[in-house]
Amino acid sequence: MTRALFLSLALVGCVTSGSGQLRRETLKFEGTAELPAGWKRMKTIDFELLTDLEAGEAQRAAQLLTQSLQGLAAMFGRAQPQTDRKLIVIALRDGLEFERRFGKFVWGFAATAGMETTVCLYGAPNRWFVRSVNFVDATHSVLQHELAHAVLARYFAQQPTWFAEGMAQYLETFRWLDSETVLLGEPNLQAWRSYSAVRSLSMKDAVEWSTYQQNELKIAGLYGLSWAFVHYAINREPQRFSALLEDLIEQHDGAFVKAFGPPSEELDRAIYAYLKQGKYAQLRLKVPLTSPVLVKLEPISAPTQRLDVLQKSMTRRAAGTSLECPP
Repeated sequence: MTRALFLSLALVGCVTSGSGQLRRETLKFEGTAELPAGWKRMKTIDFELLTDLEAGEAQRAAQLLTQSLQGLAAMFGRAQPQTDRKLIVIALRDGLEFERRFGKFVWGFAATAGMETTVCLYGAPNRWFVRSVNFVDATHSVLQHELAHAVLARYFAQQPTWFAEGMAQYLETFRWLDSETVLLGEPNLQAWRSYSAVRSLSMKDAVEWSTYQQNELKIAGLYGLSWAFVHYAINREPQRFSALLEDLIEQHDGAFVKAFGPPSEELDRAIYAYLKQGKYAQLRLKVPLTSPVLVKLEPISAPTQRLDVLQKSMTRRAAGTSLECPP
């Protein structure tokens, strides 16, 4: 069985929505009696956390990071990562400092350079999971969206923009039902609203999407359409989607056309009909418990140089990398 087929089977086999609840104790902290103030660092086998959050919030952030990464990794089954890309997470306590550097409407972002992916967020960990309004029980999670980008980058060295954003929006709604079960496939309401609000776009536009430097309304529509296609394809065309995943892993050209044919009005109508019927497959996936890992928070100097580099990069790219704005 191919690596991509393992991946697609795992995706079709779970459902979720990220609640921000701590479902499993993934870490144990060394030297809790003398936790440092100011900037601190914590390293695990999966990521390096740099933060100036208060010690208690830093510990919670680390637990949620580990828990979310375990959930995301489980969705890829036995598929092996293609690259051992390092993950660095920077969590700023001060939202004003984040806004000054990266802009008012950015809630977080993931930037990949070389063999590193940096996820940058701000505020207490609870704000990384935003509960949708209007009494609808679904969650938009900037943390899980950006971590999804980081995990996807390990499996897919090159990703079309529609795939990167569609998959990240699909994966970000996962949630833990209990300490050993995740749920995947709940609709992403922010993406659904974007899809519904911009009906002038087609899958041809999505497949040709290559830059974020476009009209904001069009970008929102492309985000929504990309999510809509991924959700449709996973549930209505799993074999074709599996073939597409395999071609993307192997970095073959023309993966979308090979699996689904040239973008057509027929496909656009099929996606629309799928979303309109309002029944979305949601499946559960068991994630075995692991023993908590002993880690340590250690004091460091403020990572000013790293933040400066990210700021310059974001300024050059305008709406580049993956930017997450409030729903």
